Amino acid sequence: MTGVGNACLVPNSFALLARAFPPFSVNKNIAFAFLGFSASAGYIFGGVIGAGFADKVTWRWGFWFWAIGSLFHGVATLVVIPHSIGSPIPGLSLRQLDYIGTLFGVAGFTLFAFAWNQASVVGWEEPYTYFLVIIGIIFMILFAYSQSKVPAPILPNTLSTRKGFTPVVTAMAFGWMSFGIFLYYPTVFILTVRLESPLATVAKMVPEALGDLFATASVGIFIMKVLAQYIFGVSMFSFFIGNLLMSFANHSDVYWAFIFPACLLVVGRPDLSFASSGILISNTVLPEEQGVA
Repeated sequence: MTGVGNACLVPNSFALLARAFPPFSVNKNIAFAFLGFSASAGYIFGGVIGAGFADKVTWRWGFWFWAIGSLFHGVATLVVIPHSIGSPIPGLSLRQLDYIGTLFGVAGFTLFAFAWNQASVVGWEEPYTYFLVIIGIIFMILFAYSQSKVPAPILPNTLSTRKGFTPVVTAMAFGWMSFGIFLYYPTVFILTVRLESPLATVAKMVPEALGDLFATASVGIFIMKVLAQYIFGVSMFSFFIGNLLMSFANHSDVYWAFIFPACLLVVGRPDLSFASSGILISNTVLPEEQGVA
């Protein structure tokens, strides 16, 4: 269910911001940067809350707290977010929803993800693991095929014809996969290898949020003076630097050698990649394609 919520939240947030600001505007670029900043800032802030509850009460309160918070924000969006942003988009209704693509896509990716993760627990010698992988791949192939046959596809094949769409999305996919690795494994490394407390672990990851805040603030200065392609390249290089430095972290207690610079030097990853990719993509696709893009 968390995956469903995130899958609904991110593209719709992107689409709302893209339609709320005019193309090529500074405010639009800054809004995309803050959207990227929310990833690292949310990780740190959520970690502080969860670690505090784990140390003082019980780890379960971390989940209860954010469940209540998510419910509150979900209700608040009905009041705060305008029901209509930008010019109307014709031809979009529940009748035109791609139910076939939704079925094949959700089933395929769910089965594949479950089997791939379950195999690390029970092993590939269990027949149902590779059987579900095969079924998941078949569903994903059917999903890709259906997108060229239905009148209003979820993932239109025309997106790949937009100039620069495919390379930007491919780079973003690999970059944000490495971002997930960076958020997870340094945390596990500090907890299990350095044997730090949960609060101390979060404190050692704080430089990432501080660096991201600096990168977000700099977007308004550089985004209109430097080509988005160059800023996007800097963000991808930041992905590389952060993971490279963490790969050299060892069992010693020297925090400042690798973990601190790795967290600090990845300042351009989420913020600049969101802002620059938002420029590169949202200004080239149709309004109704922006959420999908």
